[in-house]
Amino acid sequence: CPRAFHPKTPGLPPGSKTGSTPLWAMIVGGPSRSHRYHPQDWHALAQNMTALSQAHGIQWLLTTSRRTPKAIETQLRETLDPKALYYGIWWNQRPEKKMAALLGAAEKAFVTQDSVTMVTEAIGSGTPTIALIPSAVRFPRDSFLPNYLERLQHRGYLGRASIERRDQWVAATPPTPPQESPAQDMASRLISRLGWTSPSARAQNPQ
Repeated sequence: CPRAFHPKTPGLPPGSKTGSTPLWAMIVGGPSRSHRYHPQDWHALAQNMTALSQAHGIQWLLTTSRRTPKAIETQLRETLDPKALYYGIWWNQRPEKKMAALLGAAEKAFVTQDSVTMVTEAIGSGTPTIALIPSAVRFPRDSFLPNYLERLQHRGYLGRASIERRDQWVAATPPTPPQESPAQDMASRLISRLGWTSPSARAQNPQ
């Protein structure tokens, strides 16, 4: 059953539609050390959002982030059909910390794969989450991210799709709600990589 927007959703203003339209969330990051975006990636993102809105009768809850360049926001605003957008947060114009509210109102969440923090937060919200992969991805040899993302995907917590392949977006919807916190799992992996000992392990094995 789709979780349609309700005007009393904390953190979001009431709208003219009161629960009649299912909503999907789009969480947009930006270029990173491992993820490089080309203009066609953002063009495809906006066009695919518009097409899916028309095909599935949904509207989008969108937020960009601190790492989203202003030029990318401008391109998205110019390319995305305004009718497809229910609520938009453009960080360079007016930053609003309402990601939790967007995720709570959404039936699905799509997140650009460049930010492991945003991906993890979306999964942790319990909303089915799909990571969108740009055309140019190259992980550093020592990066833990490929294994981490593959592990989430293998467990059914995360779907992954090409940012350009609209047909993959819906097909990649993960079937399994997380049974454990992805953030906790990531923290454990970081502790292990750094050679540290977790507080729980220290309590069980005092020196």
